[in-house]
Amino acid sequence: MGAGGEGGLYVLLRLLHPAGMGMGDVRLSGLLGMCLGFASVWHAVLGAVAGFVVGGLAGALLLVAGRVGARSRVAFGPAMITGALGVLLLL
Repeated sequence: MGAGGEGGLYVLLRLLHPAGMGMGDVRLSGLLGMCLGFASVWHAVLGAVAGFVVGGLAGALLLVAGRVGARSRVAFGPAMITGALGVLLLL
């Protein structure tokens, strides 16, 4: 359930806006969803949400610091992994 749900969400995001999400992130989402899904479905859901929160905060901090511009590409994989690990360690 976790791999299919989280992987499906990222595939949908990739189909809706191909330039906004790389295929590496899509593949990573299935793996993280599978790992988090072993704990529970809620872990998988919270892990996906935490990844987006961490990615958004990291992007905002990079914008404020002037390290990236509004059109710059920022890697999302580290935020996904950080969110998943945070959910596993805190719950």
